[in-house]
Amino acid sequence: MILKKPALLELARRKDTSLMDYCETLLSSEDYERWLLGIDALVVLGTPDAVDRLILVYAKSLNDERKYVLSMVARILTAEHVKPFSIMVREVACPGELDVSGWTKTAISTLKDVCKRFGIGISGEVCLGIEPKGSHNPDAMQIDEISTIDNKR
Repeated sequence: MILKKPALLELARRKDTSLMDYCETLLSSEDYERWLLGIDALVVLGTPDAVDRLILVYAKSLNDERKYVLSMVARILTAEHVKPFSIMVREVACPGELDVSGWTKTAISTLKDVCKRFGIGISGEVCLGIEPKGSHNPDAMQIDEISTIDNKR
């Protein structure tokens, strides 16, 4: 699997749509490493179909896996998938801290909107113009964390 990963991710970077079928095989595997590779390849592919598939993976996953898939979708989220993402992000929209580094502006805005709807205040520092190393997403920005505060008092 170690040798396959760079090749698969390179195909994904090249937007090879035939990779979707292989990702299906990886996602249905009982091997957690293969499952993660399928997720990573879909994120790098970043097509609307890949995002759709990641949303389905999220819906079928358990707690820790859901959080991982949500953070991966947030790295490639565009306006096209805001509605399902706003449903997904409700799970993490609660008082506390959330690492949103690498999330797109669209994902962060969606999180803020959901927090506002639930009466949760937001504080955090946004470092505009700085992208995570190796980031290929022009919509991405780096944020160390967002802190949320319960405003319902």
